[in-house]
Amino acid sequence: MIRRIVPEDWQNAITIQLDSDAAENRQAIQEIESWASAHGFARTTECFLRQAITADDRRIFRGICFRPESDEQRTFAQTNR
Repeated sequence: MIRRIVPEDWQNAITIQLDSDAAENRQAIQEIESWASAHGFARTTECFLRQAITADDRRIFRGICFRPESDEQRTFAQTNR
């Protein structure tokens, strides 16, 4: 589950950071990609997300997402055809 979004006012951000409390890296990547896609972002292409332990001793996976520009969106569309 996505636990934190930085910045909190992400609606106007170009780049954001998402924290997932998934059990393992692949699951965290899927959660972050799903959230990003649903909100107009794309996840960067790192294969292994950064990990951190929160103040309440919860291990999280941290990923970076960006808002694709129109030329990138055209590339995504063409690739998916």
